[in-house]
Amino acid sequence: MPNSSPPVHHATQCLAAAAPPGGADRRALVTLIALAAGILLTTTPLLGLPAAGRIPAPHPFLMSTALISDVDEIRVAIERGFFASDPEALARARETATVALGVAPNDALLLHYRGYAAFREATLRPGDANRKARTALLDDAERDLTRSNELRPLPESTALLGAVSAQRITGALSMARFGFKAERLLDAAMELDATNPRVWLLRGISAFHKPSAFGGGMDRAAADLAKAAALFARAKPAADAPSWGRSETHAWLGRAHDARGRPDLARAEYTAALRLAPSYRWVRDDLLPMLGAKR
Repeated sequence: MPNSSPPVHHATQCLAAAAPPGGADRRALVTLIALAAGILLTTTPLLGLPAAGRIPAPHPFLMSTALISDVDEIRVAIERGFFASDPEALARARETATVALGVAPNDALLLHYRGYAAFREATLRPGDANRKARTALLDDAERDLTRSNELRPLPESTALLGAVSAQRITGALSMARFGFKAERLLDAAMELDATNPRVWLLRGISAFHKPSAFGGGMDRAAADLAKAAALFARAKPAADAPSWGRSETHAWLGRAHDARGRPDLARAEYTAALRLAPSYRWVRDDLLPMLGAKR
């Protein structure tokens, strides 16, 4: 009997790499499931499957065995890459999500996280040198988040679509095209759930970058981000709902306080961000050392 096919072996490698430290038992389970997939898809004529080389749709048994990779592990991998400012780690997390989507292609939460990872990666690849790659990542994020919303409307997916549009703004001409779209999507996310802390986070970041004459400014940003922090403090996200953004809320709230000339408040927020995510490189290596240096 041949070993697992190359795609399944590659899937096993991707999933094992994304597993957090101490996840030996989970990695072993992932390997067993992936090997079972290889056997089912390539070597079992008794099940009436096509011969090797003609890959069929996922077997019903696999579809009922949950996902090859736990969605929460994908979320953790994305957060780890984001906090470390490591776009390659985010690319690996997206690849792991792609493997899982091969088993459950209509899982809205998996699509949400793959889109979220692409958005995060795009924000870590700024500048003209990365323009093409960045545009492709934003396209991928928009596609996945749109598909996720078609399957299951989520306020986080809608708000992230607004953030994707905002990331496409590069000047006055693109502002007219993408700025209105970003605002419309943020408003739509607020209509879906006005108590969602991630919606308030992205709304606060939008206000941070928008002049006060257009409804933004530091006071507005600080108010929206403080609202997000308060909602995060008492939020209890369901297992089948997105869970990200709490540390980032404190980071941006600290930036807003610093920009308003309140370094003590900013330091408290940066400290809160690092308490939640000690590896948050942007806060640890950039924001805290520069605290109060620029208004």
